[in-house]
Amino acid sequence: MAEELLGCWKLVSSDNFDGYLKELGVNMATRMFVGTLKPEVHICKNGDKWSIKTVSSFQTTDVCFKLNEEFSEITPDKRKCKVRIITRHVQKE
Repeated sequence: MAEELLGCWKLVSSDNFDGYLKELGVNMATRMFVGTLKPEVHICKNGDKWSIKTVSSFQTTDVCFKLNEEFSEITPDKRKCKVRIITRHVQKE
């Protein structure tokens, strides 16, 4: 089910990303800069360990995790947070 996400993904467009960043408390200068980036995301899996690597002209981040397990992450703007990544299968009719 989640294996469908494996591969390389390129950002083509985003809607209201500035508003999302504003709600997170990201300052205006950073929001303006980040809004110009078009990152490429590589999603890989090795056994039960996942990796999401985000590559842009500004920086590269790599997050490794196991599904449904909480882990600590430092966001691209250097904030510390706790994260749990889960999957949910939705059957479409």
